[in-house]
Amino acid sequence: MRSVNAAFERASAHPRDAMIGRPLFEVFPDNPADVEADGVANLADSLEKTFRRGAQHWMGVQRYDVPDRQRPGEFLYRVWMPVNSPIRDGRKTIAALHHSQDISRVVPPAASRRCFPGTAEFRNTADSLGRQFPGLPAEVVLGVLTHSHSVLMETLGAPDLEQAGHLARLRLEARAGHPALES
Repeated sequence: MRSVNAAFERASAHPRDAMIGRPLFEVFPDNPADVEADGVANLADSLEKTFRRGAQHWMGVQRYDVPDRQRPGEFLYRVWMPVNSPIRDGRKTIAALHHSQDISRVVPPAASRRCFPGTAEFRNTADSLGRQFPGLPAEVVLGVLTHSHSVLMETLGAPDLEQAGHLARLRLEARAGHPALES
């Protein structure tokens, strides 16, 4: 890790000086308590694609817990919308910029989820919206969906992915300048 901005420092719960100069997956290993943890593999694959293709790679919705600095050996539940972008020197990719939006409050852990949607439900709804707006980047569609869900949670006091999907569709129609295609 070469640099970290203040927003990532806050979101990751790690001080900057504990990250700079250290290997990425040493700072952010998979959570050993989560048998389905795939954050390291998925991020490594995304970074490899970014370097190989020299193009941005969006990872969709990714659960990737982070080590808890207050309780060594424990991890904090996190769900992200990450994208990796190449940093180029001429035609050569020399580094990658990793940008992640923390959406953990929109997709809480299963034990406290109650009627909250999980990552699979968000992916399915985002995929459906993506088919209705093929001209919009997937990260825009998912960003509008997660923001719509947050707005409804704050307004209604309860999660409702179906209503969030309807709100997102209206917002995407306004953004695209045309009605959604039938899905």
